[in-house]
Amino acid sequence: MRLHSGDTSIYSAIAEQIDWCRRNDRDVEIVPGVTSMAAAAAAAGCALTVPGVAQTVVMTRLAKRTSASMPPAETLAGAAAAGGTLVLFLSIGHVRAIVTELVDGPAQMAPETPVVAAHRVSWPDERILHTTLGDLVTDVETAGFDAATILLIGPALASAAPPRHSHVYAAAYTTRFRDGAHSGTDG
Repeated sequence: MRLHSGDTSIYSAIAEQIDWCRRNDRDVEIVPGVTSMAAAAAAAGCALTVPGVAQTVVMTRLAKRTSASMPPAETLAGAAAAGGTLVLFLSIGHVRAIVTELVDGPAQMAPETPVVAAHRVSWPDERILHTTLGDLVTDVETAGFDAATILLIGPALASAAPPRHSHVYAAAYTTRFRDGAHSGTDG
């Protein structure tokens, strides 16, 4: 048995291990868990998608030591250009570069953009920090966050934003379980 910590299918060597097992006629079973991205959002009490604000979640990392693994077209600025919420794995050691690239680089994100830094999420000593891109470096350094930290970045994380409601619970919305009330207009 091989026990992994973290997200088995994200930035791991699991593909190589599965390949080895198959080539060596070994059975493989992967037991899924909760990703650190979902655990961080749950611990922070926030949604990664909010109607009318963000419907896209981009998972990436800032490649430094492992830059040979990053395809040239996959940049942090490119990920940010999708809009929505950025989830940065394995990048906390480069927090200054993250802020510089997102705020001063081509992405031109506002310093007020909300950020959640989730340190050792789901562990007994978990700490959740709500901050902004402009305060991220100082807040992370003051907190002493290190390698076991995931960053969630984007407008959907704003706690003071007016609530945006999903159409799923609107009376006029038809689901497979109920017919919506018609308001007399098409659409």
